[in-house]
Amino acid sequence: MRLFSKGAEYAIRALMIAIEQGLDRRIAAPEICARADIPEAFARKGFQQLVHAGILEAVRGPGGGYRLCAAPAKVSLWNIITAMDGFEQFGRCPLGVGCEKVLHAADRKKFLCESCTDCHPRCGYEKTCPLHDLWRDVRRTVIPRLANTTLQDIVDRYASAGEKAMEFDASIAAASQFPPDHPRDKRKAPLRPKPNTNRKK
Repeated sequence: MRLFSKGAEYAIRALMIAIEQGLDRRIAAPEICARADIPEAFARKGFQQLVHAGILEAVRGPGGGYRLCAAPAKVSLWNIITAMDGFEQFGRCPLGVGCEKVLHAADRKKFLCESCTDCHPRCGYEKTCPLHDLWRDVRRTVIPRLANTTLQDIVDRYASAGEKAMEFDASIAAASQFPPDHPRDKRKAPLRPKPNTNRKK
């Protein structure tokens, strides 16, 4: 079960590329997609959703493009996920069937799992939902973490991971080198036999 959609994943990767360009520089959609390794078809709708959420700004004029209109430290992962997937993403039944209230309600949004207060809700199979309590506890843990993790946090962690990887590679490379006074092709001198101190005089 995915916590968020492929579109939200693409959005996070695209925004990380936009952050590299800074708040003042616009970047064309094809360039973002190429550098983030995401399909250009995503840009047609996905970037507009980010614009509507106030995360990106569409730049008009020759060439067009997009740029960040909010500081990375002010944009949380929860902002991005809800911009792409809506607020119902974490409110739906994890089994994908919904309870009997949802199945018979005119406005199903009022009966999302997120707002359920039933102690023993009945799912679409007319049995007590086996994942209701578990999913409620997961939401209470995951949503605050997503809301308190910003794009800047992700970029900083990514940069830190890259630095650690470079340090690790450098240490491995250094360990694989032979010291200057011990060249690889230098053979060890044979050990001299120790004198026999027990020889009779």
